[in-house]
Amino acid sequence: MTWFDILKKDGGWVGELKDEQKEELKKTPKVKVDIPDFDVPSNESEIPDVLEAMKDKKLEPKEMKETDVDARDMLFDLVDDEADDYKDLISDLQIYTTKQKMKYNRKRPYQASDKIEKPKTHTIQSPSFPSGHSIEAFGLAVVLADKFPDKKKELMDVAETISDARIEMGVHYPSDKKVGKQIGEMIGRAYIEGATS
Repeated sequence: MTWFDILKKDGGWVGELKDEQKEELKKTPKVKVDIPDFDVPSNESEIPDVLEAMKDKKLEPKEMKETDVDARDMLFDLVDDEADDYKDLISDLQIYTTKQKMKYNRKRPYQASDKIEKPKTHTIQSPSFPSGHSIEAFGLAVVLADKFPDKKKELMDVAETISDARIEMGVHYPSDKKVGKQIGEMIGRAYIEGATS
């Protein structure tokens, strides 16, 4: 049996958004960003990459849990600032994330393949594409790196770790991370330009 044989039937994401995510669909972000349309690779083409990442995990279970539920704190722990000072940015990142996810409505890897078990996490109540953890991690990293340039490498490294962990967990495909990173960086740059203009 090949990996292709264990793919589940085609279709979109199955699940229900949390109430706060449903509210985000009705909101307008404060910072306007023209997000382009993205091509989404087939689930079939990326399942082998997800399985490989899950097999060759780089993070210990404790680290994996931290990237899952405390990702934002990991970034703010690197700088002398608090998340409360970035409420508008965080809100915008969440609004863009939910709207983009619903636009593409991609199945999570565990919904696409019998080889991937549903992970024990509360951070998968939305479609897979793009990765919300990546959008938030890179959006915050870009803005924080602008304010704390001496911490730029550390911030970007942590954002990469947070994003890669989502693939290792089997909850995202590599393209979810790639596009999430692009969107997060776009929003971060727009936020900086808005704050300085």
